[in-house]
Amino acid sequence: MKKLASVLVLATTIFNTSCSYVGTAQTNQLGKSMSTINLEDTKTWCLGRYAFEIPAEANVFGQSVNFDTFRIKVKSNASKADYAQAVEKIRNDYKTEGKRILLDDKPEVKYGQRLTKIIRGKYSPDPLVPIDVFAFVLDKNTLFLIEGGYGNREANKLRSDETIEHIVKNLRARGDHEVPAEAGFCIDKGFIKDSGEKYRYSMQQFSFDFIKYPSVVIRFEEEATLQPTLELIPRITEKLLKVGQSKRQIEKGTIRKGIKNQSGSTGLQGQEWITIEPMKGKDGISALWEHTGTSRQSLDPLIKLEVNTGYESFTSKTASLTEIEALKLYESIMKSIRKF
Repeated sequence: MKKLASVLVLATTIFNTSCSYVGTAQTNQLGKSMSTINLEDTKTWCLGRYAFEIPAEANVFGQSVNFDTFRIKVKSNASKADYAQAVEKIRNDYKTEGKRILLDDKPEVKYGQRLTKIIRGKYSPDPLVPIDVFAFVLDKNTLFLIEGGYGNREANKLRSDETIEHIVKNLRARGDHEVPAEAGFCIDKGFIKDSGEKYRYSMQQFSFDFIKYPSVVIRFEEEATLQPTLELIPRITEKLLKVGQSKRQIEKGTIRKGIKNQSGSTGLQGQEWITIEPMKGKDGISALWEHTGTSRQSLDPLIKLEVNTGYESFTSKTASLTEIEALKLYESIMKSIRKF
C-alpha cells in the first residue's frame, strides 16, 4: 500500500507500505503455508489508552513516544549510576558548550521509590532561542529520559512547566504486558497516570515483526489529534486524488475496503482498506484499520493498525503467509483492540 501510505500522514512518520497491483491473488495463496502464526497463544500489550493482543512469538522492533509535546525514551536495566550519568551529561552540555546557558538545575525529588529531576537550559542568550527542558525518572531499574522545550512566551512556559511536572509526578515503570487498572497512558515500559479530563496531545508508534515470518510486520499508531480528522478511506482517497491518481488507479489491487466496526456495545467504530502487497514471489497483503477517534479528546484518541505480510527485505522476497492466514492474523488483532 505504498501509494496509500505515502499520503497517509498522521504526524511526522508514515507507515511504510505498498499498494501497486500485479494481477490477482495467486491460487497457491488459498492453500496453507508450511507453518503459520499461532493465534491462540498471545500476549497483551498497551499503547496510549488502548490494549490489544499480539501473537506471543512477535518481537518489538520499534517504538516512539510523544506526550504533550515531550519526547520520552527509555533505558532498561538502569542503575542509579546510569541516572547520574544522564543528568551530568545534560548539565555539562549547558555549562561547557559555547554560549549555552544552564537556566534551572532543580534538586532531585523522590515520589515513593521514584527518583526524578528536571533541568532547563538554552543554546544561546538570544531571547528568540527557545528553552530546552529535560527530565529524568528512575523507577525499578527503568530510566525514562524526557525532552522538550518551549518558546519565550509566558503562556508557553506555564504550559511546559505544568506538563513536565505532571509527567515526572505520574510516570512509573511498567512490565511490558501489564495493563494498568487505573486511567492513564501506556508508553514503552512505563505508565503515566492521567485522568484524561484535560486534553493533552499525544502520538505513539509501536511495531512488531517475526523471526520465522520475515515478510510480516505489525504496526500501531495512536494519536490524540488536535484537529478534526477525516476517516481513513476519504482521507486516503482525497490525498491520492490530489497527487494525480485516478479513481481506477486508487482501486487497483483492493481486496476490500469500507466500514469495519467491532462487535458489541463497547466496540470501536472504524474503517478498513486491504490491498494486495506485491512481492517477487508470493504476494502479501497490507491491511489498514483505523478508529479515527475524536479530536481534542484524550480519552478517545485515533488508533491505527497495519498488518503487512508483504514486507520485502534482503531476506524476504516472498510472503511468509497465505492471504487467508494473513487476513486471519489481521482480524484477530483488530478485534482485540480495546480501551482500558
